[in-house]
Amino acid sequence: MKKIDGMIEKLIHILKKHGARKIEIFGSYARGEQRQVI
Repeated sequence: MKKIDGMIEKLIHILKKHGARKIEIFGSYARGEQRQVI
């Protein structure tokens, strides 16, 4: 389980670099809401 937590941390860190907007899109994607945001 630790390995998965580490991967999630890294993913969040990468997403933060790209800005909150992309995190929002990713969050929506994770919940299965496919919204097209450009």
